Amino acid sequence: MIRPPRFSYWEVYLDGYCYILCADGYAEEAVQVAEMALAGKGLPTAFLGLKAGWIRGGAGGLVSAEVLISQVKGEGGTRPLPDALLLAGGTVCGQYMLADPRVHILVQNMLAAARPVGLLGPVCYQLFDLLAKRAGGSPFLRQESQTTASFVDTFVRCFHETGQARQSPSRRRLALHEE
Repeated sequence: MIRPPRFSYWEVYLDGYCYILCADGYAEEAVQVAEMALAGKGLPTAFLGLKAGWIRGGAGGLVSAEVLISQVKGEGGTRPLPDALLLAGGTVCGQYMLADPRVHILVQNMLAAARPVGLLGPVCYQLFDLLAKRAGGSPFLRQESQTTASFVDTFVRCFHETGQARQSPSRRRLALHEE
């Protein structure tokens, strides 16, 4: 899947949004299905990257990092935590995430704020084991043997159950700048 940058400056007013964290070697099909399923359920997504620029999938596709992990609140960043976070699957992608302490900090901040975190398949079990150990009993979802579409249904249901989908007249402003 090749996805060019969608904007040079994008302002949207959202009740909820989800970042999909991708690193080189991500499992393209699961990410593409998850993005379409989330959009179909009214939960807009943005690609979160470890570095600026294009992120190459395991099969050669590309997505652009719309937001950088260093911009997210919790490490001196300028953006608030997202309402939900999905980590792309894939062994190579998981190894990059495993080696980057910012990923661990972001996941811990998300769980501390009671916001849903999910791992798309195929799950990198080394990453899952480390995140589960550091989560301190806080739950996060992993795709396991479910199809991506049914996993996204479960993820969105969890999102709504945690109260992150706010139905208020005042909507939060999320400004995304391409790097």
